[in-house]
Amino acid sequence: MFDVEELLSKRNQEYALASFCEKRDGAGPDGMRVSELDDYWKANHELIERQIRGGSYRPGIVRCFEVSNRSGKQRAIANINVVDRFVEKLIQLKLRRYLEPMFLPHSCAYQEGKGILDAAMLVRDYVAEGRPFLCELDIKDYFGSIDLGRLNKIMRQHLDPDVCTLIWTFLTREIEREGKVERIARGLLQGSSISPALANLYLHGFDQELEEMGASWMRFSDNIYVCCATSDEASNMYSQLRDRLGQVHQLGLNKKKSGVYRALERRILGYDLMEAPGGIIEIRKHTYLCTRVQRSWATSVVEKAHGSYHIVQDGVLNRKDYSLLFENEDEKHHIPVNVTEQLNVYGNVTVSPGALATLSKAGIRIAYIDEYGSLMGTYVPESHAKAADVFLRQCAIYNDPARRLDVARRLQLASIHNMRENLRYYARRGRDELAEHITYLSSCAKEANECKNVDELMLVEARAKRRYYDGFSKIVERAGFGFSQRTKRPPKDPANAMISFGNVVLYNLFLQIICKTSLDPKIGVVHATNRRSYSLNLDFADLFKPVVVDRVIFSLANRHEIRPESHFHTGEKGGILLNAEGKKLFVERLEQKLDARAAGKGKGVTYRQLMADEVAAFQRLVRNGETYKPYKYY
Repeated sequence: MFDVEELLSKRNQEYALASFCEKRDGAGPDGMRVSELDDYWKANHELIERQIRGGSYRPGIVRCFEVSNRSGKQRAIANINVVDRFVEKLIQLKLRRYLEPMFLPHSCAYQEGKGILDAAMLVRDYVAEGRPFLCELDIKDYFGSIDLGRLNKIMRQHLDPDVCTLIWTFLTREIEREGKVERIARGLLQGSSISPALANLYLHGFDQELEEMGASWMRFSDNIYVCCATSDEASNMYSQLRDRLGQVHQLGLNKKKSGVYRALERRILGYDLMEAPGGIIEIRKHTYLCTRVQRSWATSVVEKAHGSYHIVQDGVLNRKDYSLLFENEDEKHHIPVNVTEQLNVYGNVTVSPGALATLSKAGIRIAYIDEYGSLMGTYVPESHAKAADVFLRQCAIYNDPARRLDVARRLQLASIHNMRENLRYYARRGRDELAEHITYLSSCAKEANECKNVDELMLVEARAKRRYYDGFSKIVERAGFGFSQRTKRPPKDPANAMISFGNVVLYNLFLQIICKTSLDPKIGVVHATNRRSYSLNLDFADLFKPVVVDRVIFSLANRHEIRPESHFHTGEKGGILLNAEGKKLFVERLEQKLDARAAGKGKGVTYRQLMADEVAAFQRLVRNGETYKPYKYY
């Protein structure tokens, strides 16, 4: 094994310097650029070599920063002083020369002459030999979880003591993260050239155990695959190896990506295994889906040609040429900016600065909706700024008690009417027990006509909604969708979860429509303009909730399209929430409803068009004083 003198040999230094000539001219935390390294080393190499031989060399502080991968997960990357990077390169060249011949053939990562394709082909060969079941183990945060004390013991079994001491100074150096300086206590730095070889060395003993067991295995860094003949054999292997990794190597697993599977149903390091005619097992590079406008619904992005995109999974939104690219570990979706008006984000999506610039230039809004169905906030480009004259006219209506009461009464009467007509629709289809609810809503309409102010109107509306929602249990007669009362933040059952989620989608759609006009969504009529971000969209949404959102809920439940066990999950606060698949299904059906022809209207008039017409009618009231007649369903 090599010693410090071989590490500092002239030939090793020449190889290391040559490799730096190929790198971009970046700078480390010390300010030195890569292009300055050659001159600096010629002037100072004797001093640095003397420090390394004497064991007094100490690397500088590393500056760490966060980057996002495809799925939006954050990981730390190290910015290292250029001289320290050069010394690490000296070590890395020798580690590769002496350690790689020791590593087993089925360990494929970070080694010259081996790559992802070689690793995937190993699995293909095992499957072709009659081992179709896959025991897959994905180590969680592998580089960051490595026990340095255990790694040091392993190094001293294979490396010169003085070399181990030098490497130890790099493993335990100080790092700066968010203005705080601390010494590394666990894990290998992402971005350090010696980390890959040491990561392989750390699991070399585990590789030997797999070989001694006679397993059909392959390891690519933190991805371990063992092919087995039967499902039981793979399950036993999984339990044994999981315990071994945890108890001996102090490593945990990513449970979402680990388990027992059929190999032909899994993606192996970006490759798909397929059985060709004749039983031949083939391997092909996985083709990521790329959806286009007016194409079928996708797993992670629900899109419509009218310009509204619903992103229901986690991932990253980047700029791609003149369009936007949403991607995660499973799929990629190009979103053309010229036909896009709004992005509705329901997952954990990271938006890059380049994408934000594209969104701003194209005038595309983003609405962020949390797992409870609440609108967390919006990004509104500067181009959506409102005209001051219309804003003042809206304020004038709001501040005039008589005018505000007149418009608010019209809105509330239409809202109560639409709730009543929705119940009548189902009463005509055999729900006779809804008669008393319909009568009660009629009495509420009479009360609304006699209200002296908006606050009284709101109280009447609240009673009307309470009785209206009481009728849900008579419309949906299906186990798992019982409805006792309206609950929010969080919803307590699947029906409430769908109501909350559907209402937020409708609020957001009206906000999108309003932002295309000169109206200000912050100035409502029925809903008070206070600390709430937006009010006007809530006024309009109340008109369409019964005939759009509620109809979708009744259809999904009564047709058994949505299932409590498959499309919902329990949130942190104990509430019942739609999961990603449930949100996708709900949004798909809601979009279909919005594009359906509205009952009682002319041919081709959709609910989406009616919503736009509603906002336009209100805008004519504000601008020209025209009489405003809110939408009523018949």
